[in-house]
Amino acid sequence: MTKFIANSVESFRNYFSDDFVVFNISFEESDPEKGGESWSFQRTLGKDGTLESLGEDDDGVCAVKEIQQATCYECIESAVLTRDSFSCLFTEKGSKECGTSSIQVAFSLNDEQWEELKSTAQLVFLNREYFKVA
Repeated sequence: MTKFIANSVESFRNYFSDDFVVFNISFEESDPEKGGESWSFQRTLGKDGTLESLGEDDDGVCAVKEIQQATCYECIESAVLTRDSFSCLFTEKGSKECGTSSIQVAFSLNDEQWEELKSTAQLVFLNREYFKVA
């Protein structure tokens, strides 16, 4: 299990082309190049924020331990987002690829940051039954 307090929490959208957008949430304790924890969860959707417009190009949810120490797709068993934490339990495959069975991240956000994180996370985990906002 990996457990840390995030000093930086980000949620953003990258528009790489007219056809798709990458939704991303990330949690960073400190500089990963100096031993700090940094994780992100990403999903590519069609430009209208749906899977339908993306077609079969959906690779699913991508979990990344920065700085590119581990990357795995569709390797999550459960993920729960609350007002002050995010927890993720990896599948057996995900545990092997990410080097940990789970992560637990604590954070503190203002209302605007929380709403942005929650709405972006709902797109990252779109149609994933294992994801819950509690």
